[in-house]
Amino acid sequence: MKRTFEIAATSAAFDILANKLYSNPRLAVLRELCTNANDAHIVANNLDRNFVLHIPTADSPFFSIRDFGPGLTVDEFELIYFNFFVSTKQGDDSQTGNFGLGAKSPFACANSFKVSSYQKGKRVTYQLEPEDGVPTYEIVEEAETLEPDGLEIFIDDWKDEYKRDMYLWKKIAMN
Repeated sequence: MKRTFEIAATSAAFDILANKLYSNPRLAVLRELCTNANDAHIVANNLDRNFVLHIPTADSPFFSIRDFGPGLTVDEFELIYFNFFVSTKQGDDSQTGNFGLGAKSPFACANSFKVSSYQKGKRVTYQLEPEDGVPTYEIVEEAETLEPDGLEIFIDDWKDEYKRDMYLWKKIAMN
């Protein structure tokens, strides 16, 4: 009888995927999240609007990216953020990527981050962080909003990251 292999959701497996996947983690996070934001605009047919990127500075050492795509329901959030190698992009040649890794890339540079989904007049904010080395999330805020649909990823304190890659961030800011 043939059996299929499985991947266990252990802290060791998560450590490899979060901390050893990228040779330049900060640049990889930027690339992955910008690609996902662009793909969200493709899905929402919102190509005439740019996503908003905040890169860390000495005075504002946080990173954020806000797209104006369709946003995510709780079920979509769980599918995208808590399944490696599962992607909503599979079979869609108009989007980049389909391995289900990019959304989790902030863990390569930060111990925790927030994701806010804006959808149909409601904002749901999730806090993502590991517990015993395995990713967890909790909903930390739900509110009505007049903001347009989309997603915002927020990494709170990248002061050390800014100092380490000051040249990179300044170069990106100039483009």
